Amino acid sequence: MAAYGPSPLPALAWAAAATLYGIVFLSVESEREVGALLVLAAATIALGARIGVVDKIRASVGANERVFDLAALAGLLVAALWFHEEHFVILMMTTALLLMVAALGLTIQFATPGSSISRAQPFSASAAIPQASSRNIPACRRC
Repeated sequence: MAAYGPSPLPALAWAAAATLYGIVFLSVESEREVGALLVLAAATIALGARIGVVDKIRASVGANERVFDLAALAGLLVAALWFHEEHFVILMMTTALLLMVAALGLTIQFATPGSSISRAQPFSASAAIPQASSRNIPACRRC
């Protein structure tokens, strides 16, 4: 008998709850409502960690990454369709997605060994300062 990993249902439930929370969060308009939603999210996560739900969700997402990725993408599309007439919300979502893609690209770039930008020297001083020629131009001592 083949052994199966954790069920994908906790991962799908988490994606659905995150989508619902995102839609509610983007639709509120007052600072008090935003603050209340942030407190509610923190309390829910703390309570979930205390009773062990967070570990079940983490195991489910880890074992069913492709299903969770598809559910998260579906949730993003549902939120975009929900707010299809509210241009400011779509602009905020697009900005957040662009920042996430940029952060992912930098994470991959800095983690790649032997890349032009390494973790030890993110900016190369030798590329920014031209080498001294045979004329009486002093060379940079740090180079």
